[in-house]
Amino acid sequence: MKSAAKVFSVVFHPVFILLYSFCFYFEIDNHHNYLNNNLNLYVSLLIFVSIMGVVFPIISMLIMYRSKTISSLSIPNRKERIPMLFLVIIYYSMIYYIFWNWNNQLSGSFELYLSFLFGGILTLLISTIITLKWKISLHSIAISGFSGGMLGILLESIGNWAYIYNLETMMIYNTILILLIGIVSYSRLVLNAHTYSQVLAGIILGFTIELTCVLKHLHI
Repeated sequence: MKSAAKVFSVVFHPVFILLYSFCFYFEIDNHHNYLNNNLNLYVSLLIFVSIMGVVFPIISMLIMYRSKTISSLSIPNRKERIPMLFLVIIYYSMIYYIFWNWNNQLSGSFELYLSFLFGGILTLLISTIITLKWKISLHSIAISGFSGGMLGILLESIGNWAYIYNLETMMIYNTILILLIGIVSYSRLVLNAHTYSQVLAGIILGFTIELTCVLKHLHI
């Protein structure tokens, strides 16, 4: 059981969630999905998200570990998570700016994903504030935020935005994401990385903020 829990914790580590969300969002097949017909831009943005959202945070963790700023790459110590969270907020803000710029150039084609990114930054800010006093499950926040945001995008696409040609497939994907909230969160409990309250708080925080931001089209 612990081996499976470790696998899920690594595969769905918060550092990978933004990359997964990018691939998931642009799997939605409708006429507003500009990247469906622009492979060069898709690849360029995918590389950018991979570097800023995955490579840079991992390199930052390695540097902090080598400099003994953090005692472990899993960063189990609550206080040690704070500088890492600040760095991730900076990286996510850079990603947000690029998508904001492209959204303006492409007449709002990235509108819903922009709201998802804004929700991610807002979640990170609140998580950092909470971490100053209490340890909350970042894994649960990440996977539930991913699920809540993508569910909101699907609901908005169905209701107001555009006809989805692969609706059945996207509904299956969203169902899997909701199941993963339970699996990933339970994995953190199996590994004794968090308590029930820390996991539950993470689920509520991530899911609520991302779903709200997308449904309300909140972004700067």
